[in-house]
Amino acid sequence: MDERAVGAAALKLLRRRRGLSLADTARALLAIADEAGQPRTALPTVAGLQRSVARWESATPSTPDERYQLLLAHMYARTPAGQLALGGGSDFAELLDALAHLGESERQLAELRTLLLRTATEQGGGMLALLSPAAQSGIAAAVADPSRVDDELVAALAAVVSDVNAQVGSLPFVRLQLMLAPAVEVCRRLLGGPVPEPVLPTLRGTAVAARTLAGRLAFESRDECRIPRPVRRGDARGWSARGSVAAGRGAHVARARHVVLDAGSRGCATAGRCCGAGCEDGRQRDRASSGACAAG
Repeated sequence: MDERAVGAAALKLLRRRRGLSLADTARALLAIADEAGQPRTALPTVAGLQRSVARWESATPSTPDERYQLLLAHMYARTPAGQLALGGGSDFAELLDALAHLGESERQLAELRTLLLRTATEQGGGMLALLSPAAQSGIAAAVADPSRVDDELVAALAAVVSDVNAQVGSLPFVRLQLMLAPAVEVCRRLLGGPVPEPVLPTLRGTAVAARTLAGRLAFESRDECRIPRPVRRGDARGWSARGSVAAGRGAHVARARHVVLDAGSRGCATAGRCCGAGCEDGRQRDRASSGACAAG
């Protein structure tokens, strides 16, 4: 089976796994387009889109264009229960893999993924978006009983850290903090329990990477909160984005900051690179900075 046939088969499997017919898929994509405000005149009929879906899955498949890739991404970014899931093992990840087999470029797929992550964080649902539903269930069980931690769960946490790091420069640092915070907190809780010895070194390495990245994001997000340089032509959109993030995410930012700083202070104590008083001083300075930022 050639690459394009693999991609077509993957798209068909995704659709059938959700119990959708070709017509069901066409109607779902059109509903997503309507919700996004796309004019109906720019969209095909259900029958027309149904034929397109069939072509994407045929023996000699065509590749969905960027507009339909975005609609497919929004459809598969949520589980049938409506839960947002963009991480490894999710339907969304399988969609990206199918599009890659169909010949879509890595750059386009990366942009598509970034766009979905941006949408998720704008809607306030990005904190667990990088964990698959299976990983979320596994983490809940492991937090209750750390002896159940296994290599697969640690790999899922490491993937979250890697994914967040890959988005530096694409998303605001405050949003990246929100996405990273669950991984930092889960690592902290697991390391406080009886984790099986074989996975302990890998978990510790993941925790160090998570805390290091969290520290960077906390530092950079304070810079975002400060008054930026004068706006030049072409900067208006960036200014607006920074302003909307600062204005609309206060409560979530405070929660993420608390989680990051709590994990960071424990990390300092573990590594022995600073004393408890130094960590507390840092946290007090950060609270003062947060208060000044909110006041501004």
